[in-house]
Amino acid sequence: MAKKPPLPRATTNATSNAGLPIASHSDDVGMEANVYRTLLHTLPDAFVAIDDKRRVVEWSPRAVELFGWSFADVAAGSTETLGLPLPYQKSADAELPIFVRLASPARGRRAFSQYLAINAEGTEFPVELCAINAPHQGSESASHFFLIKDIRHRLVAEERIAQAGKMEAIGQMASGLAHDFNNALGIIQGSLETLAMRLKDPLNRELVELAMAATARGTETTRAMQAVARRQPVQQARVDINKVLSDIRLLLTKSLGSGIELTVLPEAAESMVLIDTGALNNVVLNFAINARDAMPSGGMVLVYTQNIAIADDPLEAVDLAPGHYVVVGVDDSGTGMPPEVVSRAMEPFFTTKPKGKGTGLGLAMAYAFARQSGGALRIRSTPGKGTNIHLFIPVADTAVEDFGVTNHD
Repeated sequence: MAKKPPLPRATTNATSNAGLPIASHSDDVGMEANVYRTLLHTLPDAFVAIDDKRRVVEWSPRAVELFGWSFADVAAGSTETLGLPLPYQKSADAELPIFVRLASPARGRRAFSQYLAINAEGTEFPVELCAINAPHQGSESASHFFLIKDIRHRLVAEERIAQAGKMEAIGQMASGLAHDFNNALGIIQGSLETLAMRLKDPLNRELVELAMAATARGTETTRAMQAVARRQPVQQARVDINKVLSDIRLLLTKSLGSGIELTVLPEAAESMVLIDTGALNNVVLNFAINARDAMPSGGMVLVYTQNIAIADDPLEAVDLAPGHYVVVGVDDSGTGMPPEVVSRAMEPFFTTKPKGKGTGLGLAMAYAFARQSGGALRIRSTPGKGTNIHLFIPVADTAVEDFGVTNHD
C-alpha cells in the first residue's frame, strides 16, 4: 500500500478555524528544544552525548554534579584536562573521552551494564550505564548517547540487606547450637561436682576442678552465642547514655593503657535511651579493646555520642526505622581493615587476631545488642587510617520495648 504523502505544514500566516494563529514549524522546533532542555535539566541521571568524532557534545547538569567536570572540561577530550590517574592515561583507550573508553558498545561491551566511573578528584565509584548507538544514515559513523546512574546508595542498601539476612541465619544456627551445648554442659558440670565431693585424693580433685573450670568457660561461650542469637535475657531501663559513658571513662582508660590517648565526648543533646546498661558497657569496652589491639605502637581513641535523625529513606530502612537516634561512636587511629575484613567483622567466631587473643564474638554480640535495642551497628575502616564504629540506639521517646525480637530462650 502506497504511503500517504505528508501533510503540508502551515505557514506562519495561517490561522485556525477559531481565528488563532497556527504554530509554525519554527515554533515547533523551539518548543521541542525547550522540552529537551527541561528534560535534560530535570533528569535524575547524568546524560552524555558524543558525536561521531568522539567529541562530547552534551553534558547535563547532573553529569557536572556527579563527576565534577564542566562541559568545557570534557569537551576537550584530553586525559590531562580530565585529570585521570596514571593507570587510565596508560590504557589502550586513553585517547578517547572517558565515557567512550568506559562503555563503548563498539568495543563489544553490553549496552546496559555496571561499570566503575571516575570523577574529577580521581575517585572511582560504581555506576549503571545505558549506552545507545545512533548510526548516521548512509555512513559507518555513529553518535553515542549515555545515561549514567550513580548506584552507590543502592549497592550499600543491597549489602545491608545481605548482611542482615546472613546475620539472622547465623543467629538462628548459633541459638540451636548454644541450646544443645548448654544442656550437655549442664550434665557434665553436675556430674563433675558430684564426683568432686566423693574424691579424697588431692590430685584427682585437682583434675576434676580443672575440668569444672573448662566447663565454666564453655558455659560462658554458650551465653555469648545466645547473645549473638538475641536469646539472652535483657534488663532494659531508661538511662542517660551520656552518663553511662562518663561513668566508664576510668575503666576505658585502664583498659587502653598508657600508650593510647583517650578522649570521651558524651555530647548528645537527646541522650535518654532504653537499653541494658551492663550490655552497653561490655559493647563499648569491646570496641575500645579492639581499637587498642589495632594500635600496638599507640595512638588515639575518641568515644562520643551525637544525635541523628533517620528519615524515611529506603537506604536507611534496611536496618533503621525512621526516628531519632543516639549514635555512640568509637574512632581510632589504628591499622584499619580492608573491605573484605569489614564485610565479615560482625560474623560470630571471625577474628583476625592471633590464636588465643580473641574469640571472634565481640562484634557479633555488639551487632546483636544493637538489633535487640532497636538500632544498628555500622563499621567504616580504611587500611592505614583507622576504624570508625557507630552504634545507633533509638532515643527513649521513640524507642519501643518490644522490637519483635525474642529476648529469652
